[in-house]
Amino acid sequence: MSREKETTNRRKKLDKVWDEAYSDSKKTIPQRIERRLKAILYGDVPTFMELPHAKKKEDLAGVDVAFVGLPWEGLKYLDPWTILPETAAPAPPDSIYYRTGADKAPEAIRKYSLFYSINHNWGYFPELDKDFIIFNHIKAVDYGDVDVDVKNPDASIENSIRKISEIYEAGAIPLVSGGDHTIPYPCIRSLMNNTDGNIGMISFDSHFDLYFEEEISAASQWGPLFEFPQINPEKFCSIGIRGLRNQLHERYVAEKLGIQYFTMADVEQEGIKKIIKKALKVVENTDALYVSLDIDVVDPAFCPAQKYPEPGGLTSREIISAIRQIGKHKLINGFDISCLGPQYDAPTGPSAQLCARLFVEVMATIAWQKAKPS
Repeated sequence: MSREKETTNRRKKLDKVWDEAYSDSKKTIPQRIERRLKAILYGDVPTFMELPHAKKKEDLAGVDVAFVGLPWEGLKYLDPWTILPETAAPAPPDSIYYRTGADKAPEAIRKYSLFYSINHNWGYFPELDKDFIIFNHIKAVDYGDVDVDVKNPDASIENSIRKISEIYEAGAIPLVSGGDHTIPYPCIRSLMNNTDGNIGMISFDSHFDLYFEEEISAASQWGPLFEFPQINPEKFCSIGIRGLRNQLHERYVAEKLGIQYFTMADVEQEGIKKIIKKALKVVENTDALYVSLDIDVVDPAFCPAQKYPEPGGLTSREIISAIRQIGKHKLINGFDISCLGPQYDAPTGPSAQLCARLFVEVMATIAWQKAKPS
């Protein structure tokens, strides 16, 4: 008998011993709960929804959705007149106008995603359908965080484009946790690199973000994208504009470029479902859809952990409904949430949990699109 065959036979005999031992012990005492390796990304931070951790791009093979953190804080705004560099000291938790902490958002969202762990029910999601189970239709992973160097914004953007492109190259869809609202720029650049056709964009935000500066920031991320032929401003829609931090010239830019935008007054008058229906008309006849969500579009009563809080925003129910309506109508090919400042959250983390829920909503609609008959 060959050594390999002998080893196989011995393995079978040993397996039988253990199987019989477990069976015998169950007759006397409750079966021991098997130990498992906890899905930890680092420290006490779990992977998103306790999904498997994809540590390298080869681990993305066969994946449909990948969660990734982009912990970029970006420029800091001390007061209405003063901008601080990326390397400036962060704001204290009791700061009023000067707020920071978006770089800590990915880990906060991951922690509160435990409410939606795959270990609960494998993604059973009765709100989409009474029999719908997310992970019966998609494979999802946590792809960790982008390497960010606060001293080198250009390198950080290139790192972001590279890592998110790896997700697209694997045939998966990235769900990106910022970071401030700079992050759509590298995300959409990655989508452009992996899409032949035109890209439609829907942004949920209190602010136009239509500055046009040399240095890309959370207030000037859209303008540089319009330089690319795949991005048509007329296929860009912004929802939730409100407050006194928008500049008049941004409105004129929007109108001159043909950007469709809806204020919170529009939402109040027409209702979120009608507004989303109009937004979907804007992005018709595009080959891919990117959705960006600056969390300050949500009323601080429902999401206090905001870098730029403004009363009178969307309710948690309205933003969940809006995301679900978009995703069930058209496949979302990329999604981000930005400007969550966890240090301003309530002690029980309702803001981080809402963000986690919104990522789950997008993931569920991607599974829904996969499950639909062609």
